[in-house]
Amino acid sequence: ESDNFAIDTQLPTATIQLSDTALKAGEASTVTITFSEAVSGLTREALTAPNGTLSDLISTDGGITWTGTHTPNADVTDATNQIVLNQTWVRDAAGNIGQGLVSSDNFAIDTQLPTATIQLSDTALKAGEASTVTITFSEAVSGLTREALSAPNGTLSELITTDGGITWTGTYTP
Repeated sequence: ESDNFAIDTQLPTATIQLSDTALKAGEASTVTITFSEAVSGLTREALTAPNGTLSDLISTDGGITWTGTHTPNADVTDATNQIVLNQTWVRDAAGNIGQGLVSSDNFAIDTQLPTATIQLSDTALKAGEASTVTITFSEAVSGLTREALSAPNGTLSELITTDGGITWTGTYTP
């Protein structure tokens, strides 16, 4: 009769969660990778982090839960992103190596800042005349008020939009 011995052929598996799934300019998301059992060998090179950079990963619970920060690149608009882990980079305490790829849920990145152009309907104003001011943005914006604009030697009416925030109009009176 032999001594007892342990058998562990169960491969480690993982799930990936992001704290923010709609990243804007100046934001970052905590990436949490949770394994079915403690693992070692996880580095950021085991992960694909689209349209951004992933910080080093740390575990404070012996290798079950790992966290890092995904910081999106500037000037990106992409609604279809996933963090992907190549599980062959990790192994459990018994030496079993993970297999296959696991992906996070989809997340969106919009770090592209809006730009604007300004046009006047009349660029040679005389007494009694006014000019329509049209501001066209590269994407819809909200909160535009006349205080955001400088209108020298005259007054600018309140600005309105009728297309969801892409085109704003007002009247400049000298």
